[in-house]
Order: sequence, then structure tokens, then C-alpha cells
Amino acid sequence: MINSGCYAGLYINGTLAGRVGTSETATFTVPSGEVQIRVARDPQGRGLCATLKDHWTQRETVLKPGQHKTMRIAYSSEGVADVMPMD
Repeated sequence: MINSGCYAGLYINGTLAGRVGTSETATFTVPSGEVQIRVARDPQGRGLCATLKDHWTQRETVLKPGQHKTMRIAYSSEGVADVMPMD
């Protein structure tokens, strides 16, 4: 329930790239090669969103020049965020 009202922090190669809310989409342009994508608690979260555990999940992928990949952020029943490919 809390996760549906809080943003998730999305990091690309260790840098905060965006804060993503429920049903939002975002597009990022990154260089080809190995890419690390991490989803974690929103670092700017306030109120109940600031009380969430500081747990994060990271996935690695390799992008070829000109390649497009779609990723999805999902939460487990325990409230743990994960990021996974949709293709």
C-alpha cells in the first residue's frame, strides 16, 4: 500500500536518473555497453515514504549501439522493489 503512494528512485550506472511513480513511464538515453540499473527507495521521500527500508535491487544489462530495452519496476508482496526486462 505504501509503495503505491511513493516514488521509486531509479539509478543508471550509479547516478540518480529519475523518481518514478505508479503508472509513470520514463525514457533514458544511455551509451551502449554494460549498464547497471538500480531501483531503490526515493532519496527525496517524505513522511511515510521516508520510513521505508533502504533496500535496493540492481540489474545489469548490455546495450548494443542503437538498441532499445524496456524495463519494468515491480514490488513484491513484502514491498521490495525490483527492476526487470519486459522483453
